[in-house]
Amino acid sequence: PTGKLDVLAEDHEGTLIAAPTNIAFCGPELETLISANLGRWHLTRYNVKSKGMSLHYPKIG
Repeated sequence: PTGKLDVLAEDHEGTLIAAPTNIAFCGPELETLISANLGRWHLTRYNVKSKGMSLHYPKIG
């Protein structure tokens, strides 16, 4: 809402964040970030201090 950008995770070697395809915040307070990684076929979980936004589910039909 403030327009400020924050770096939530860094991986210069590409071992945890390997060709990410999507991210989502989850957990009761939306403070867990999950990233899907096509490069290594795994999900990565990050505990972040920033509260994320919930997923948007559009109405279809």
